[in-house]
Amino acid sequence: MTYINYNYAANVAANAIGRNDRALDSAMNRISTGTRVGNGDNELGLYAQYVELKSDAIEARQGVESINRGLAQMNLIESQVTILGEIMIRMHELATAASSLSLQTHDRYALDGEFQALGAEATRITTETKWNGTAVLQGSDIRIDTLVGAGVVVVLDDFQFNANAALGTGIASGAVIAATADSAGGTTSDIDTSLDVAAVAGGAPATSKTTITTQAKAEAALAILDVRVPYYAGAIQRLGGQVRQVEFAADSMAAMAVGFEAATAGIRDADYAVETAKLASAQVISQAATAM
Repeated sequence: MTYINYNYAANVAANAIGRNDRALDSAMNRISTGTRVGNGDNELGLYAQYVELKSDAIEARQGVESINRGLAQMNLIESQVTILGEIMIRMHELATAASSLSLQTHDRYALDGEFQALGAEATRITTETKWNGTAVLQGSDIRIDTLVGAGVVVVLDDFQFNANAALGTGIASGAVIAATADSAGGTTSDIDTSLDVAAVAGGAPATSKTTITTQAKAEAALAILDVRVPYYAGAIQRLGGQVRQVEFAADSMAAMAVGFEAATAGIRDADYAVETAKLASAQVISQAATAM
């Protein structure tokens, strides 16, 4: 059909040129910005998903930082309890030496002096080892926030030498009852090296409830330590396992963060091969339309 005042073909061509110009603008926009979203030319349904995944990625990355701080805390605890374990082993060695019948009284006094000093140092370590102002060797559990779930809860033992509880629950040394004077508490008692007996003028030095000033007391202290040392070593080993737990939690959270970031990039980033092909096609059509 022939129209006098209307050129149908020309208007169809004009519409096609308009659509092609939009395609050309879109391709140039994505190539110049490198993104498919947030540039005024979002693909349908992508922007909301992009924002959600980006938020998840940021949250997961902050969770990684939180777990790494928790891991640093656990490494601090592990380093200190390892030293405490060495102190207890040395105290066991001193009690063994003091149990010998060949030693004289002043020899045992000298051994007991070191025994008491080591106990005092163990008390200082368990009291002064803190994280953010909180003592961490006295049985306080740790919750490490991952920001994307319930977090990692680490149930810690009480590593104080003089700690005790029914059935030894939660006590690194496994002690059930408190120490009594002259190391007479028995093998279920804790190790108490806080000064309990004053020095005697010209005689025995000041000592504690758990003491090795005589051969009999040294044998009693040795019997206690024979039980406490393996328990304490087991608690240190459990702590090592808990450190590995936090390490794996850090690895898991880091992998999650990378996954979210990769998904975000997959939605956000423009495919240069596709966009340059679209640009070339749109340019050919535009040039052809202009020539017409």
